[in-house]
Amino acid sequence: MNFGHINRLSLLGTLLPDRAWCEVVAQECAESARVPGLADLRHARDVFGEPLTPTDRERDRTFDLRDQMRKPGDAATKHVGEAETIAIVTSRGIKAVFITDDKGAQAAARGAGITVITTWDLLKVAHRKGLITTAEAHADAQSLESFDRGWPPCARSLTDFTRWITGT
Repeated sequence: MNFGHINRLSLLGTLLPDRAWCEVVAQECAESARVPGLADLRHARDVFGEPLTPTDRERDRTFDLRDQMRKPGDAATKHVGEAETIAIVTSRGIKAVFITDDKGAQAAARGAGITVITTWDLLKVAHRKGLITTAEAHADAQSLESFDRGWPPCARSLTDFTRWITGT
């Protein structure tokens, strides 16, 4: 979703040569593409291809995992995409890197032995590969913050952001 907010979905395709996603995440992207400002998500299938379809056993595991991640007041649909991803990866023994900014999903994935990276990790890699400039990365971070999508693990000044993104 974050890369949809900043209109950088194609950047994911460049950064992630081997990519896959699951049915629920594909559905979430299709639904979110109708939201103003997220039209870029209509291209998600072009980037990620056909989604992995869970088996009945993986679906059962999905809802167990979702229930573990849910907090009081969470909608029944919250965490389902992350849970389905974890269920498929672990069930099929896929060597994967899981992209999520959701802390509960990060903990569940790490607990299942899955490597986790965040939007901020990907923006940092994109910067190091010369795919985006410091100014573009900073603008992206500001945009994400304006959508209440968080801020990278640094202070909000341009100086601190520059140190963080460059690793200096």
